[in-house]
Amino acid sequence: MLFLSVASLTIKNVNFENCKTSALPDASACCGCVNCVLSYYGGAIAMLSRGSLSIANSRFENSTAYGGGAVHLWDGKSLSISSSVFQWNTAPGSSGGAVYVTGTVDTTIADSYFIGNSATTAGAVQFSEGTSSISNSIFNSNVATSSSGGAIQTDQKTALTITHSTFSSNSVRLGSYTFRIMLFL
Repeated sequence: MLFLSVASLTIKNVNFENCKTSALPDASACCGCVNCVLSYYGGAIAMLSRGSLSIANSRFENSTAYGGGAVHLWDGKSLSISSSVFQWNTAPGSSGGAVYVTGTVDTTIADSYFIGNSATTAGAVQFSEGTSSISNSIFNSNVATSSSGGAIQTDQKTALTITHSTFSSNSVRLGSYTFRIMLFL
């Protein structure tokens, strides 16, 4: 698990498998950190800064964290995900089975796959603020185990654009909505 507070980080051609935050029961850290007490968020990557995170040609598989099963970007400047796979990641206590973005963050997701991820809300991706775009991506079999957002959930301050993407077999166990976009007028 990478726990960072840096200006920018670029991840290319990296596989993260079976990463877990050690704050969870029976959790084991990965990626060079053994028995570390880190964060509840971001099973593979937790980045807390006004910096930028770029992920390309990478795979996040079977990672677990309280929120942001694979990746959590807290109050960053920008997040770019391209040509990457997020599969079987979980966030059993919060949002974003694969990715959890909090704060005003400009997010771009392109040519990526989100398959079989789960969280309490937002089975695959949670956005909280900022401008976000998703293009040429596939969201399949993601699950929100509690209330909403089988694939995606946004909060009231997110401008979201989705183009040329496929959403199939995403579900919510106790509520509704493949997408949940909250509007406060």
